[in-house]
Amino acid sequence: MIPQVLTIAGTDPVGGAGLQADIKTISALGGYAISVVTAVVAQNTQGVRGITQLKPNDIAKQLEAVVEDCNLAALKIGMLGDAPTINTVYDWVCQIQEKSSVPVVLDPVMVATSGDLLLEDNAVEALRKLCTLATIVTPNVPELAVLSECPPAHSFDEALTQAKKVATVFNTMVAVKGGHLHGEQVYDALVSAQGIIVETSHPRLQTANTHGTGCTFSSALATRLAHDTTDVVHAFKTSREWLQHAIDESDQLNVGQGNGPLHHFHDQRNSITRDVDRVCDIGEPPRDLLSPWWDAISLIRQDTDDLDFVQSLGKGTLRSEEFAWYLVQDSLYLREYSRALGVAASLAPTIEEQCFWAHSSHEALNAERALHDQWLHSFGITACDEHVAAKTTLQYTQHLSATAQRMKYSELVAALLPCYWMYQDVGTKLHAQYNHLDHPYHAWLKTYADPAFARATASAIAITGKELHTLKQAGDSASVARMFAAFETSALYERDFFAAPTIALRDIATVS
Repeated sequence: MIPQVLTIAGTDPVGGAGLQADIKTISALGGYAISVVTAVVAQNTQGVRGITQLKPNDIAKQLEAVVEDCNLAALKIGMLGDAPTINTVYDWVCQIQEKSSVPVVLDPVMVATSGDLLLEDNAVEALRKLCTLATIVTPNVPELAVLSECPPAHSFDEALTQAKKVATVFNTMVAVKGGHLHGEQVYDALVSAQGIIVETSHPRLQTANTHGTGCTFSSALATRLAHDTTDVVHAFKTSREWLQHAIDESDQLNVGQGNGPLHHFHDQRNSITRDVDRVCDIGEPPRDLLSPWWDAISLIRQDTDDLDFVQSLGKGTLRSEEFAWYLVQDSLYLREYSRALGVAASLAPTIEEQCFWAHSSHEALNAERALHDQWLHSFGITACDEHVAAKTTLQYTQHLSATAQRMKYSELVAALLPCYWMYQDVGTKLHAQYNHLDHPYHAWLKTYADPAFARATASAIAITGKELHTLKQAGDSASVARMFAAFETSALYERDFFAAPTIALRDIATVS
């Protein structure tokens, strides 16, 4: 069942923080969001204009209505605003915890990203008392200083010391967030009274889009715990990784003139690929394990880069009829490719890998449909019948089909990999070198830089690397050889697929 996660917080009309950010986050991470409003906040990305605090009795009625009817798997508590509201929530949580051990994530909201105060001065002691009911408290550096009754930390070590004090005093865990500190790396940690439970590090992203970061992280953490209350380390690490992507891809939104919001729905594939990476962790980078394969097809890759089709596409001199021919074949290829991905899903040894291949199969069909809706219609092409499939298209898809029919998972994932790896390699180079707004194929080249496809490629590499590692550990050299043969054959067809449009139109011209 989808876990039901309750957020108790104030509103944000621009949707980047507070209740709205919580609902987006919970939904994006596979939970069902339930919400109780504590305050109506008039704010935007530039600041807070006013706060209308709801009466404690009205908040209590909302809480009672929720608990009477819903089976809560986790609670996230955000902006409360004043002492009466905090005391109301405290009493209600006490009643809940008498009946169940539902995890509680408390974001002790005191100051907005814009610097505006969101908590009355006389409410700090009440908030400190509420910390004793929390499973995890998620203060930023200034809030951590208030809770620990210390000056604001200037280093991560200072923040860790303060967090350990808070964890000890309130018998809770504390998420230390290093976003307010300086440095090219942002360090975060989950701390208990005994010390660090887990620590993470991410590159500091150069962006103004940080509105609602604390709300989003605490909601992500609550939702992860709702899915699995036993693994706080996994919940913390995956929540922080998801947050990093939400910040990184926030430029797609362009909301407001101040501190913009995060992209809460940056990619539903993220959770799938992260789970794949976790179950495929073999203790060494999969790209390193597969580097001999990548090196072995270096001439094939170079030939691909040098093809007339690839070069002219990059330079913007590709003839429209050649591009249209390629799109038709790509559409036909994706239909059959999705079938092979579906077989990989049926053979996958873990649920995480099964989800990845099934999702990839669905995405291939979506891509095929998008080709029709966005591209082929512009060339006056309304249908792509299988009888127009070119020789190279047939050979490539027949190779994938024959490999799938052998029902050997390791060989099939190796055969599927070049369509990820080589395609991304070619596309990344073209996008970096040639893409600009005036380029005639700008919209197409832009798809090559899709972060979702980059992550999917990394997961396909991880899965193939895990299979190769397993066979090598077992000393099964014959299966290893068959894996590479499947990979190399697909690499050759991948090259030939890019070469085919130029050859086909040249042959047509010759016959004419």
